[in-house]
Amino acid sequence: MPTYYIRENPEADIKGTYSLEELQVMFAGGGVSANCRAIEASGQSHRQLTRIPSEEWTLVADLFASAALPPLPAPIPVVTTQTLPGVSITRSHGIVTGEVIMGANFLRDFAAGVRDIVGGRSGAYESKLREGRRLAMDELVAEARRCGADAVVAVSIGYEVVGPNGSMLMICATGTAVSVEANQPNKVPDDDLAHL
Repeated sequence: MPTYYIRENPEADIKGTYSLEELQVMFAGGGVSANCRAIEASGQSHRQLTRIPSEEWTLVADLFASAALPPLPAPIPVVTTQTLPGVSITRSHGIVTGEVIMGANFLRDFAAGVRDIVGGRSGAYESKLREGRRLAMDELVAEARRCGADAVVAVSIGYEVVGPNGSMLMICATGTAVSVEANQPNKVPDDDLAHL
């Protein structure tokens, strides 16, 4: 199965390598925009890929149009609560996790430092946090699917700065993978209806 590098636009950094199915799930979940471009990895280095002209990169939406993909799996509910409304938990599959460690970028760090000095929000860091949180949640859901779970409850997300001089950010999502069953509506026995 081929893997693809993706980037938000021709000038953006390469985000990572993904299978077509992973791209499909990310695209459906909003983690990859329709304007995002992809190219088959085919053993090329990161540096070689950055030299490929932008017109050779394919729009992700066009990539899906030309590929025979299986239907997307139904979304798995992921909640921070211990229960889900309208369903009963029938089985616990245990704890599932999704971890992401992201390196910091010197130029982004410098720009963020300037913003910290003069005030304002660091859009670069906020974007990196959102991306990391989404990736950790995607891994959590993928692990829950492998367990045969229908939902993940009691989810929490933790952040930790790691590495020399705090140069990396670790994002960890944990939860309990469960199987669920729809609750049966309360039914009044026929005998009780006769007395009304």
